[in-house]
Amino acid sequence: MHVATDRRSVISRCTLLWLGLPLIAILNGTIREFVYKDTLGELFAHQPSSFTAVVLISIYVDH
Repeated sequence: MHVATDRRSVISRCTLLWLGLPLIAILNGTIREFVYKDTLGELFAHQPSSFTAVVLISIYVDH
């Protein structure tokens, strides 16, 4: 019984983590559109945006 409870706990935690990722992606895209894009242009705005996405996702998954 203990193993089944641990498995459900892991599945629940992973599901909650997975559901937060689209919110991070939307936040990152919003930051890119309103902060980076006007200054850097469409093409070059993707570079800091990619870095921001990696940092935000790493922080989110680590906690």
